[in-house]
Amino acid sequence: EHDLGKTVIGNGNFFMAYVHIAHDCVVEDGVIIANGVQIGGHCRIEKYSNFGGLAALHHFVTVGSYSFVGGLTRIVRDVPPYMIVEGNPAEVRSVNSVGLRRRGFSSEKISLLKRAFRILFHQRVPMSVAIGEVESSLEMSDEIKYLLASLRETMKSKTGRAREITRWKEKED
Repeated sequence: EHDLGKTVIGNGNFFMAYVHIAHDCVVEDGVIIANGVQIGGHCRIEKYSNFGGLAALHHFVTVGSYSFVGGLTRIVRDVPPYMIVEGNPAEVRSVNSVGLRRRGFSSEKISLLKRAFRILFHQRVPMSVAIGEVESSLEMSDEIKYLLASLRETMKSKTGRAREITRWKEKED
């Protein structure tokens, strides 16, 4: 599944100057990519994600829906949906509250995502433990289910890039 033989670009996207989208990528709808962003091969950019200028993505990375990648950020692991990721090394910094509000998310949904964020990214426990805590203590809205499913997919890969698993499975066959 990682080797599409083509790059697919969705609708309603806005790409600024000098953006590079490599081979076998999927860019879904409503994505905004600022100047000079470099996207390696086999990446998946999910709907309504947003990139600051000069960010760079390692091949096989998935950038989750409604996320924001800060400018000059080096991405070598999957970006969880609904989150702001920035830095080098990249870290999940907060919920993309401004982007979510602009896309019509209610304050209740954003508040729930913030509670999940605190559990998932501020405790010093293994991600599997944090996911279990979210499941047992928060309402399982569609957004929370999608966030947890995304994190579980990423956890399957020792590189932190869920799409890369297809590469290794193909070599085993």
